[in-house]
Amino acid sequence: MIIVPLGIIIFNSENEFNKEWINQSINSVEFSSPNKLKLISSNLSKELIEYYDKLEIYSDNQNDKSIFLYSIELKEENIDLQNYYEQYLDNFKAKIPNLNTIEVTEKKISDNNISIRFNFLTNKKVLNGFCRISKERKNLNMFWLIPFYKSYSKEYIDKFDNKIVEATN
Repeated sequence: MIIVPLGIIIFNSENEFNKEWINQSINSVEFSSPNKLKLISSNLSKELIEYYDKLEIYSDNQNDKSIFLYSIELKEENIDLQNYYEQYLDNFKAKIPNLNTIEVTEKKISDNNISIRFNFLTNKKVLNGFCRISKERKNLNMFWLIPFYKSYSKEYIDKFDNKIVEATN
């Protein structure tokens, strides 16, 4: 009885990984993912107007785990990418059921790029996630793989990360 559900989970994960990935281009970023990302918000709140000229949020709107792309045009070039990671991660933390803690498993940082693999440790399981933030002048792009109920595999994260191509102006 245990083997059948486990086999279905493994098959679904492999099927998603091996599914044809869609090439997409949003603003100056090209990337691929198994699901098409759609614009879900382009509204700037009053609190953000002093920091941003533009904020667009794209998502594949999946319930168990989801891809998000934040495309931001900043008012200033000088920002702390680590701070952005922490602020946006705090927004996602509230949406993870039974979250105990977050564990960073890999971090790569440069002046204009940050790539972080993390685990959400819940009461029942470990959920693998990913964030990549890149900045080109006043343009900031944040990719998030957020595991709400279902984890991303290491292979999926690797493939997703490798398929992001930043345009250089």
